Amino acid sequence: MKQKILFYLLVFSILINVYLTVDYGKRLDFSQSKIELQSEKIQKLKDSIQLIHKVKVVSEAIQ
Repeated sequence: MKQKILFYLLVFSILINVYLTVDYGKRLDFSQSKIELQSEKIQKLKDSIQLIHKVKVVSEAIQ
């Protein structure tokens, strides 16, 4: 009886560890994709700011 309980506890522990490992991997992939999207947005915004700054400098130089 005691051996069966320990065996089931071992199986349960293994299943929980497998689930946690798989879930962590999925969360890591999801977070990485969000980081990449945010990096692209940041780069676009930086480019826009630089373009606006160049236009402003050119217009001030003309005046």
